[in-house]
Amino acid sequence: HAKLVYAEALLIRALLTFIQDQSLFSFISGALKIKECHDLFLKLAKQNDPSRFSSSLSHDHFDSGVRLGNGAFNLMISNLPQRFIRYLEFAGFSGNREFGLRELEKSATSDGLRAAFSALLMLSYHTVVLQVLGNCDGDLETCHMLVERYLKMYPDVSIAFIDVLYEEQQQQQQKKKKETDSRIIARTLI
Repeated sequence: HAKLVYAEALLIRALLTFIQDQSLFSFISGALKIKECHDLFLKLAKQNDPSRFSSSLSHDHFDSGVRLGNGAFNLMISNLPQRFIRYLEFAGFSGNREFGLRELEKSATSDGLRAAFSALLMLSYHTVVLQVLGNCDGDLETCHMLVERYLKMYPDVSIAFIDVLYEEQQQQQQKKKKETDSRIIARTLI
């Protein structure tokens, strides 16, 4: 677990380096820290063997953290413009959106310590990030499943903001479907 905590701390430190000072030196320093962090998460994924842990709960906590880290990296990198992705791949980074979402979903639906963080990241991605980027509609079925799961686990916790975004997007998708259906009907009548 120490290496996992170190990787998470390194990621936070790298992000703070970018925020604190936006000079070229800070950019290079932050990029090197992020590269080290990325490599560490990949190494931890290879070492993620349940037999190495004293209990299944301990493994669940570790597994959820590794999946959160790898999923977040893949998701983040895959959403960058293609010209940046080429440079990052040359530097040893990789970004696969589907893999990242699968890893985050496995973490979010586990009993691990970082499951809730993974769920919040997925919900934010599907309800906010995709709307801002305008790439595509979010996976509302997954959002609904996660909201239901966490409301059952934590009934007194308010995730109303995400729930409202989910409902709004569901209405938008239904409206788009009705408009598309109307166009198809209009074309067939002509």
